[in-house]
Amino acid sequence: MTRKIPKPESAPEPQPWHGDADWLFFYRAWQGKSVFKALCAGLEEVQNTRHLVFRFGRIAGRMPEAEVDAPARVASFPGRYVYCRVMNIRRRHGEVLLSRRLALAQIRSTTWSLLHPGQTVTAAVEAVYPGRGALVDVGGVRGLLPAQEMAWGWVADPRQMVQRGQVVTVKILSVERASGRIKVSLKALQEDPWLSMHDRYRENARYLATVTGSRGSAVFVCFEPGVSGCCRGVRDVPPPGTAVVVHLTRIDRERRRMAGWLVARLPAG
Repeated sequence: MTRKIPKPESAPEPQPWHGDADWLFFYRAWQGKSVFKALCAGLEEVQNTRHLVFRFGRIAGRMPEAEVDAPARVASFPGRYVYCRVMNIRRRHGEVLLSRRLALAQIRSTTWSLLHPGQTVTAAVEAVYPGRGALVDVGGVRGLLPAQEMAWGWVADPRQMVQRGQVVTVKILSVERASGRIKVSLKALQEDPWLSMHDRYRENARYLATVTGSRGSAVFVCFEPGVSGCCRGVRDVPPPGTAVVVHLTRIDRERRRMAGWLVARLPAG
């Protein structure tokens, strides 16, 4: 009688953490090139090089200044959650070396493959510039939000529309892979007031408006969000915020312009 001898099971490969679960996460993250977020606990200088410090129980994490991808702002990271990728594991020293630069590059690579014009995405405002607009972050990809794309009508100060750190929903207008940037819009997700304004405004009629600014004897007014006009030849120019009565003389729907003359200003309050 012939007995069938079962094949011996292959012995499991020895694992580098030797059964220590504290190191398991980092070995897997290192081998799988995983990106994760960790709280930065501090900033230290080692051998004339600044390092961001992270604490993972009894394991220390260090991120050299060159791997932060923002050396000018390295002092602002303690107390914030930072994207990380494991560069190396120094088991004898009880620490792991981390990189934000590699993490962001991997995030950007993934995000670029998903972005396309017309897409609605969530963005975080990184910086706001008066008269210009704002820079936003969409999954690690830098985006430009111009002032004229923040709202329908004139935007006097972008800082009144968005603030640094704010999360907004925007529509992608263009994807420029050569420059590594995208262009986004807030107003593209808002209803265009000019599409229905023919029901609310007509020429040779008077309407209430608010002064938004002036240039010489020309006064710019806003009838409603996104609908603005210009009154020329004003001798006594009222300050911004003044409520006025405007007699409309011309409505150019194709060029989205309205013109008239200032009839009266209303008392404050």
